[in-house]
Amino acid sequence: MEQPTQQQIEKAVEEGFGDAVHMLEELVALDSLLNNETDAVHYMEKKFRELGLAVVTRFPVRLEDIQHLPGFSPVDWSYDNKECVVGTHVPATKKGNRALFPQNITT
Repeated sequence: MEQPTQQQIEKAVEEGFGDAVHMLEELVALDSLLNNETDAVHYMEKKFRELGLAVVTRFPVRLEDIQHLPGFSPVDWSYDNKECVVGTHVPATKKGNRALFPQNITT
């Protein structure tokens, strides 16, 4: 499979722009303030599955799993009942670098 040109990438981004804006409008309309993020996590899990991502995983956020990681910053609230969802795209050809888009679901 040939690498897309910059022009092809820009065209694809332009064509998907309206859908991306609509998705973000739906996401930020959810009540997902601190300690009420569950609906937003479920929304993103559904969207990842609709996009056909190869692996979609939802898991609890546990302080003991993240406190040793570079960039960790303590917070003033509990991680109890906090979840994270990760979608993984597996390209048709394994070539080039990977991209990870970490997020905070509180909107």
